[in-house]
Amino acid sequence: MSELVPRDDVPRDEAALLDYVVGIVEDGRRVAAVRVNTTLTMTYWLVGRAISINSLRDGRADYGRQILGTLSQELSARFGAGFDQSNLSRMVQFARLFPDHETVADLATRISWSHVYTLLAIKSDDARAFYRDEAAALLLRPHGPRPSSGPELRLPPPRRL
Repeated sequence: MSELVPRDDVPRDEAALLDYVVGIVEDGRRVAAVRVNTTLTMTYWLVGRAISINSLRDGRADYGRQILGTLSQELSARFGAGFDQSNLSRMVQFARLFPDHETVADLATRISWSHVYTLLAIKSDDARAFYRDEAAALLLRPHGPRPSSGPELRLPPPRRL
């Protein structure tokens, strides 16, 4: 991902200038999409971690199941869609599968929440690591112009190991 920094290669002619400016706008949109995805992924990990820590205190697993319903109602009322009970469960699962903050911070810069969501369904640690690395490699590989909504990847179905 390129950072948005000034360069000294601004073209002189108008046609080349248009292409140059289009490139700047596309880079800006791509950088913004990646940063938003990184922030959302970290936010969801922190939410899952907080719920996990809270529900595991003093062996309160039953409480953990109950609190998801209550939190879901409260968070959905406050923030809208995205905080239903199944999504909160996925956030908790994410935090439990990837407990190390530094690992998650790095992962969040390489794949989006949509990719994490897909990875959570993979049961094998080896298969999950493989698809995580494949998703990151595909997102970091230059593909030419991307849609303005940001990078998107569809992983193939998991293979049995």
